[in-house]
Amino acid sequence: MQWRNSAEKYGAVAKTLHWLIALVIFGMIGLGLYMEDLPRGPQQYEFIQLHKSFGITLLALVVLRLLWRLGNPAPPLPLTTKGYEKFLAHLVHVLLYVAMIVFPVSGWIMISASDFPTGEVFGLFTIPDLIGTDREIGDIAYKVHETMLWVIAGLLALHILGALKHHFISKDDVLRRMSPGAKLRSAWSQGR
Repeated sequence: MQWRNSAEKYGAVAKTLHWLIALVIFGMIGLGLYMEDLPRGPQQYEFIQLHKSFGITLLALVVLRLLWRLGNPAPPLPLTTKGYEKFLAHLVHVLLYVAMIVFPVSGWIMISASDFPTGEVFGLFTIPDLIGTDREIGDIAYKVHETMLWVIAGLLALHILGALKHHFISKDDVLRRMSPGAKLRSAWSQGR
């Protein structure tokens, strides 16, 4: 098993963090949309606590992913990738990282600014308040958090469509190199 990234593919650590982050994001979005329609009460409260736990988990995973990436650069895109495609791929990745940090931090600020207790992460430790009670900041954080849902959804759609384009149209290894257990095609078929 290859732990670190190479020039051809991502290592096990990067792949694991990538797919864990994807799982947490999709789970959080689904949970967030579901719990909004629940009537106020114990069930909604439990889902909100779970949502907060996943939010803090997302933030921790993204920070770990960024730290890992500092010492393990991503494999370069195939030589056949056009300049504007490289630019767009880089832009989407940067915006995704920004959004994956702003999304949970805005939720954390929102709950910190409210009258409600911040809660615990999966019952293991208490989430500290980032700020004191402040309705105006809480309202702003809520709007940012709600907006980030759609920003992340759009960026994820672009990210996924880009990976599928590489796999089905360009027929290169961009998707395979992040897929667990996938065999790479010959480097020569990628224009190297």
